[in-house]
Amino acid sequence: MTQDRSTTNPGMMGWGHDSDSFTDRVYAERREFDLMQQDMPFLLEERPAKDYSKSLIYQKAIELQKADGIEDGFSFRYLEKALFGSELNWLAQTIGSCVASGWMRAHFGRQMAEVCLMGQPEEFFGTSRPDENNAQSMCAFAPYNYGMGRQLGNFDNMSDGSYCSVHIRGVLEFGSVPCWATGLNQYTNQFPEPLQAQSTYKKWGDRSYREVRAKFHSIAKDFKQQESIKITSAEQSKEQICTHLKPQMVCSSWGFGPQSQISGTDLWIYKRSGSWAHNMTRYGYLKIKGNWYCEVKNSWGKSAHKNGDWFLVPIDLDDRWVKDAEIQTIGELLLPESKPMV
Repeated sequence: MTQDRSTTNPGMMGWGHDSDSFTDRVYAERREFDLMQQDMPFLLEERPAKDYSKSLIYQKAIELQKADGIEDGFSFRYLEKALFGSELNWLAQTIGSCVASGWMRAHFGRQMAEVCLMGQPEEFFGTSRPDENNAQSMCAFAPYNYGMGRQLGNFDNMSDGSYCSVHIRGVLEFGSVPCWATGLNQYTNQFPEPLQAQSTYKKWGDRSYREVRAKFHSIAKDFKQQESIKITSAEQSKEQICTHLKPQMVCSSWGFGPQSQISGTDLWIYKRSGSWAHNMTRYGYLKIKGNWYCEVKNSWGKSAHKNGDWFLVPIDLDDRWVKDAEIQTIGELLLPESKPMV
């Protein structure tokens, strides 16, 4: 990867709305988080980490990391490699749905951890890879949650965009819809996101679809997220990823661009550059050549950055970013129960 498309031609974004100032966006996030603390404080408390160290899949992911020169830490990208034989080829978002698109990636990361590493009696939402267009996708149907977050914020009559806090509240309160949900194929033929049908995605986020979304509440309620905590430091983020296996949504106005290559590797460090009103996914925390980096996955496709669809932020810069961003974890999930062996 020799180019970085994001610096000259960044992809679609969608944190907040075009008419909102940075101050407006921060206020909206913090107001909603305060409301969640009042209404559902027990869902915003950290739950203990589970022991997954004996999982053979976890051990395989760590072996793959070490083979690439990673000394410590954890990345869900390597869990993808351990499970599928390669990184997932997530397609780029095509409307201002970054909050939903980034959440979907983080939600699937947490699914992998619960289903494959923790021995919980759960299954994926489906059997098909999440980067394939299939009604049996392992992923949740992202547009439902996009619409529910916008509805909770009472801005589903506005242009594209949403906020991390209302999106999280929607998943905690209403749950998620599997792509196989009965009747869903009447409203879309693309899963887990209608990326080639922008008008379909926009409808799911619009007030005119409130009745449509309501048809799936009875299914979604069985698949709620049960926990999300607010991240306030880089060290806390690292612990939540590496020890608790909880990826994170990050909404901020920070943009990033290439800084330098890590000596002796193909990996690129990124610096703060420009401004993106954008949500991304904190997908790993890695120690390379004695230094720690946050691995940030974007929703702009494999050609977005020098490393692919992700980049590395040094921990000291990351700590400054965290303090200027709104970040919440994707914690414990309710997933389909495992079927008994016959």
